[in-house]
Amino acid sequence: SVKGVKQPQRTNRGRVRQQHSADLARVAAIHRQQDRAILVKKIVAGGREVAGEALSIKSWQRGLFGKQVTLTAPATFIACLRRECSIVGGHYTELNTQLLALSQRCICGDKRKKGEDADNGGAKNVGKNADLVNLSVRVHSCPVCELKPVHRDLFSADLAYEARRLGERQFLKALGSSSFTTIGVRERIERLCTCTSVLKP
Repeated sequence: SVKGVKQPQRTNRGRVRQQHSADLARVAAIHRQQDRAILVKKIVAGGREVAGEALSIKSWQRGLFGKQVTLTAPATFIACLRRECSIVGGHYTELNTQLLALSQRCICGDKRKKGEDADNGGAKNVGKNADLVNLSVRVHSCPVCELKPVHRDLFSADLAYEARRLGERQFLKALGSSSFTTIGVRERIERLCTCTSVLKP
């Protein structure tokens, strides 16, 4: 004890509550570890080569998510995924999302944020809810090449696959070229990335 500092006196009820909280935290950590292992196995079962976004976990903790980052431990999940890929002979690749901006790009090379008005020269949504509107748009459609509406996340995942395969810089150069704009590529994307549950009005 520190001289001159009065130590708080804990009652028996307080000690029981403290032990109960510690037990709950330990059980939650065990369940989180089990869920993380199951999810990692499912991801790697789909393919040994995995690509993910280069994330700043510290900025998440300082910003929107706060203590939720500590509870979900995304950095630990990424480390487990990277280790599992290595075990099965694969590789985990981090993609620079600021450079690629996959959710804003199309195979024709056009780049615009979701929610921008194509009929108004690409004017952005304005107002305090503009970011929420952009996030709420779950469908990708291009007014330039007239690509059929496809699932936004599946389409971005398909572009991420190409970015990992070609390399980030080469991928950006290839967008809009014949390797991406052929009829066969368009048909493949429209077939793989169409999700009726999302595309319904």
